[in-house]
Amino acid sequence: LESVCRATYRGFKSLILRSWLTYNHDLMLRPFKDLINSYVRPLLRFRNLIPRFFFNQTFSEILLERIEPRRYMDHWSALPFNGQVKRMQIICSIFELFKPDCSIETGTYLGSSTIYIAGLTDGVTYTFEVNRKHQNSASKRFRLNHPNLKINCILGDSSEKLGTLLKSFSPNEKVFIYLDAHWKEYSPTYDEISALCKWGGNWIAVVDDFPVHHDHDYGYDPLPIKAIKELSIKENFTIYVPSVKAKLETGAVRGAGFLFSQKAQPILESKIKDVLLKIT
Repeated sequence: LESVCRATYRGFKSLILRSWLTYNHDLMLRPFKDLINSYVRPLLRFRNLIPRFFFNQTFSEILLERIEPRRYMDHWSALPFNGQVKRMQIICSIFELFKPDCSIETGTYLGSSTIYIAGLTDGVTYTFEVNRKHQNSASKRFRLNHPNLKINCILGDSSEKLGTLLKSFSPNEKVFIYLDAHWKEYSPTYDEISALCKWGGNWIAVVDDFPVHHDHDYGYDPLPIKAIKELSIKENFTIYVPSVKAKLETGAVRGAGFLFSQKAQPILESKIKDVLLKIT
């Protein structure tokens, strides 16, 4: 009993000491933190004023060797579809079963998903980017790093230009489209889906950041879901979400909506239905 009491006393004393040190450590560092922040904030503002430039390939590779790989290799922007392996598997199955004649993406950004999509089809992959800086950067990446892929990077608002592109396709063509142009308050998703319905061809669309209500661990954006559901009833397309649990997904773990036009729905009778859950 005496040994137990002594051990309890030592543990309690150690806990109090650690708590005291932590509290005083924060108090001692607080002035330094405020001082550091007073310098950091102006530096961040100054950084935004510096003209953007890039190092040449040799020097870039030297710098890259001095950065810890985990800092950039698993970043969502460097990987297709936010680095989500389960989503990649579903999209690969769709391409295998649907065999689209061409592919479209809205929201190019760095082009990481674009390259993956373009590698799944022999047809042309069209990608829309509204930001000129991102469009120039992605186009250069496609041209220099992936010259064998058929990628057409289009500058402009997808809600305005998608319909024009679709009009150039035959209604008999099969189109896969990845919708990821939405960002904060900017959300052309409803207009993009409306353009697909107006075209009336054979299409399958995947909407990034779509809510998965049966699994709240999936992240999502405030998309006009109610309006999209009403449109699906009117235009007779079906909406599915992943049935796989978010905890089994990798990367950014964002939700996705899989939209099938009436002409594309027969492929759901195959193995693809096992990984998707229909929503109403």
